[in-house]
Amino acid sequence: MKSRGIWWRATLCACVLVAAGCHLTTNVEVGAHTHVNVACSVHHDTVVGELVTLSPGVLLNGDVVVEDHAWLGPGVIVGRGVRIGRGAVVGAGAVVLHDVPAGARAHGVPARIQGAR
Repeated sequence: MKSRGIWWRATLCACVLVAAGCHLTTNVEVGAHTHVNVACSVHHDTVVGELVTLSPGVLLNGDVVVEDHAWLGPGVIVGRGVRIGRGAVVGAGAVVLHDVPAGARAHGVPARIQGAR
């Protein structure tokens, strides 16, 4: 079984699932009822809201904010300092370099907004 790496000052709220092979580094906050799937990496100073799904292999590169009810597909890479809005959906394999507004759908490399959810 793969281990989980949860580093210093990571805050996990109630009912958070952190699957095998995940790494959460310093100053990470994860909201209630959030699912951090297999092989995800959540880097420093990142805030993940409530009821968020991080699919397998998601990488949040630091200083990222993922607001409540967002869904990030498998293999998504989010650049440093990016904000994913409430209820946004990011498609599999997307590389997000700019903010995604609340309720938007984004996909591609680099990710582009494709309309509302």
